[in-house]
Amino acid sequence: MTKLELRNQIRTNELEIAKISDLLEVEKRKASAVENITIENLKADNKELQKELEKVEVQEARNATVITNGQKEERFSLLKAVREVAEGRMDYLTHPTIKAGMEEMRKSGFGYTGQIVLPVGTEEVETRTGINAGTTNYGAEIVQITKFNLLGALRACTVLADAGATFLTGLVNNGSTPIYAGSSAAWASETGASTAGASTFSKVDISPKRITTYIDISKRFLLQDSIGAEALLVADIQKAIMVLLEATILGTAAGTATQPAGVFYNTTFTAGGTNGNLISGTTTWANVVGLESYVLTQNKPINMATAAYLVHPSINGVMKTTAKASNQAIFIKDVNGAVNGYKTLVTSNMPSLGSSTKATMFADFSDLVIGQWGGIDLTVDPYSQAVNGNIRIIANVYFDAAWRRTVSYALAALK
Repeated sequence: MTKLELRNQIRTNELEIAKISDLLEVEKRKASAVENITIENLKADNKELQKELEKVEVQEARNATVITNGQKEERFSLLKAVREVAEGRMDYLTHPTIKAGMEEMRKSGFGYTGQIVLPVGTEEVETRTGINAGTTNYGAEIVQITKFNLLGALRACTVLADAGATFLTGLVNNGSTPIYAGSSAAWASETGASTAGASTFSKVDISPKRITTYIDISKRFLLQDSIGAEALLVADIQKAIMVLLEATILGTAAGTATQPAGVFYNTTFTAGGTNGNLISGTTTWANVVGLESYVLTQNKPINMATAAYLVHPSINGVMKTTAKASNQAIFIKDVNGAVNGYKTLVTSNMPSLGSSTKATMFADFSDLVIGQWGGIDLTVDPYSQAVNGNIRIIANVYFDAAWRRTVSYALAALK
């Protein structure tokens, strides 16, 4: 139970005891045997709850500090930072975590407008001397632990990260990825001249594009100090940013100066084709494996660790119930969640491409480059939603995405 839940339960028990006492006083009588047992049980329960509350408070006190290079520092809390801004206090905003975020923004060449700037690529390390690492309450809570930065897990929120996309953080100004087309060789006679085997270089450019979003939290929520409340706030910020980023990369919109192009932009699908890109048809074994075959025929070596199928939830259901061949109980997607040995990831960010067709793709996702510039710029607005008792948190981050090789993926519109 959280600290808030423990306190609420203790208070509830106290009210039950008070209710019985008030009844006895009104009725001018002594407590019955059942009432005495009830009161004793409630008092015993409160005694145990109080012990648990004390343990939680001790653990929170431990978690509230981080020891870095032998120096004790207060662990960063986003809720506490937001509270200070909303209340007009700024002492906490000198915390090393916020300073690190400001430094990331400065190095990337960006200014920031928010009162809170969070870093992305750093981590905090908490070191304590262990007593007995395996025993709860006798050392397990004080062993050495590595604590990652607040939004260090930002990338893990996306299916694209699980698929194997290449993430670049801490970028400065615009960036580009060089691509070499590959050298060639030729046969020759014993004394014949060698032929030139050099090829050409090209590049894929990425530049910072702003994602902005906001969430509203109540002032009552802001008073919470549990780990769960902190995690909920962080998860909401992560989800708002990463869902938009992933949906854009996997979408159908054209690339502009303010957003990257979707991989399904300007695609024309051909019905009934197999072993090819841009096919349209039913979700059959031949059509699904045909996507993988297309990438292989482009002389593109596939890394099993970074190659995957991406499917819409409805297509995932069809794959799990459609046999590879008639009269066989062997389905396109096996019991381990793979298709033909490749991991298969499911996301509703795969777009609809018609009334009954959904986007499906196979790719070596290591050739998808997703770049991030600077940290996360948070502005705390305690005024615009004050009439509703809310605090508005506006987030600004800078991302871009591009494919290094278009032969690294194959697309389909499947029913």
